[in-house]
Amino acid sequence: MHTKRRINIGLFILFLSGLLTTTYIILKGVERPWTGEFIIGFALFLLIYAFYQIVIILKSTRTMAKEELWKRVWKFTSLFAILSIVSLLVKPSSGLLDYGLSFGFALAWAFSDVIFRHEGH
Repeated sequence: MHTKRRINIGLFILFLSGLLTTTYIILKGVERPWTGEFIIGFALFLLIYAFYQIVIILKSTRTMAKEELWKRVWKFTSLFAILSIVSLLVKPSSGLLDYGLSFGFALAWAFSDVIFRHEGH
């Protein structure tokens, strides 16, 4: 297994374990001296992890065939537009966060396989 792929899988496992721990802390109302710091640390990890994934996606699009890239961009754009419209229909007073969720979901749906792909494929 390639080192990059191991790093990606390790970060994803760290993300899942942090997400489960944070969810448990919030839903169960755990109040320990370290819970606030853990949640803030996890939020920072999420920002760094999201930036890392975007960088990986951008790097891999450089070596992608033009036809595949255009299919993915079209898929992303379509999903983003549809999700944004649905968000506006469901909640007309949508803020910037709702567009961020639409953007993130569309980006993940269109490019998520690129993150865990072998470099040669």
